[in-house]
Amino acid sequence: MSAATSRSNETSTRNSQLARIHVGAKQLGLSDDVYRDFLERVSGKRSAGDLDAAERARVLDEMDRLGFKRTAGKGPKRTSQPDSPQVRFCRGLWVEIKHLGGLHDPSERALQKFAKRITGVDNLSWMRPSDLNKVIQGLLAWRARLLARTE
Repeated sequence: MSAATSRSNETSTRNSQLARIHVGAKQLGLSDDVYRDFLERVSGKRSAGDLDAAERARVLDEMDRLGFKRTAGKGPKRTSQPDSPQVRFCRGLWVEIKHLGGLHDPSERALQKFAKRITGVDNLSWMRPSDLNKVIQGLLAWRARLLARTE
């Protein structure tokens, strides 16, 4: 194999991986800021074009873990969206816990941190329905404890 053919194959592989990364970001519903934060968390870089082959593979593996399906014609395994009923329910429970006096920090960021402690996933909108169910169960238990305290 000539050096030119080798470079051509590397370029083709690189371009294919970059395309899959961008398709994955779209499939997972990542906004530009969230996408760049995701890249930085996984690879330490904020642009897919700056990734080497190992970093591209790590990004694709993490996208797979979050529900990205690389095969054509199939949607993502993850079905939650930023405004899915489960995500809205989590936020509603968070507000209710706030009104019951259970929160020192009622911010969205604090909710995301709470959810990450339970699931290991950084963002509610990236979670699978089963992950969101765990968050909901945790919030319901927290709310129940607060309600029992007021009785």
